[in-house]
Amino acid sequence: MQQGKVAAERKALLKWIEGLPGPWLGAMEATIFTGWIYDFLKPHAFDLKVAHSEMLKAITAAKKKNDRG
Repeated sequence: MQQGKVAAERKALLKWIEGLPGPWLGAMEATIFTGWIYDFLKPHAFDLKVAHSEMLKAITAAKKKNDRG
């Protein structure tokens, strides 16, 4: 699992996409800018979700807990 931030610019997003090893699943925090970023990334993703930041934190925490067991 990879987590991080990418600048909300088409050029930066495209560079990030090109650096990925293959099909990817993504989740992004819902913001006022999410719409166009989602539309830009979705064709390149196996699956892409948008959620409230607290929900994403809960999902990440559960994933880390399950990965240890």
